[in-house]
Amino acid sequence: MDNNTNFKVFDWEDEIEKDEQFVTLDDGDYLFKVKSVERGMQDQTEKLPQCNKAITTLGIYAKDDTAFASELTTITENFPMCSQMEWKIGSFFNATGMKKHGEKIKMNWPAAIGKTGLCKIKKVPGTKDGTYFNNVGKYYDFVETAKAGDAPW
Repeated sequence: MDNNTNFKVFDWEDEIEKDEQFVTLDDGDYLFKVKSVERGMQDQTEKLPQCNKAITTLGIYAKDDTAFASELTTITENFPMCSQMEWKIGSFFNATGMKKHGEKIKMNWPAAIGKTGLCKIKKVPGTKDGTYFNNVGKYYDFVETAKAGDAPW
């Protein structure tokens, strides 16, 4: 999948201006839109086996931006595809409306592209002193989000 249509290719002596693109968000609830899904491999760790993983890129928007007009930042979320992480995968599919609680589904990652939902963002400390990164702390259930009037659809 080629998503590079908005990029400018630089020549060796072109001028550049930007220093950093990363935006650290305040903790809170934000809308998300699935921008892309890639296939990858999870390396074996103490807690996880080597397995397939879905690598998603989520566009993050202010909770009141129901038109998805102004992306605040993007977050890359990895979903190792193993039983230890089934809760996270299920939570993601619940948030996008692709799964209901207690329902078995066949994972269809490409169908998630373009889906929207609501999540809680938490700042987590980085490896450098004073740096923080955005992390999805929770995906809100699609049905509960709609009942609360927070639905972006």
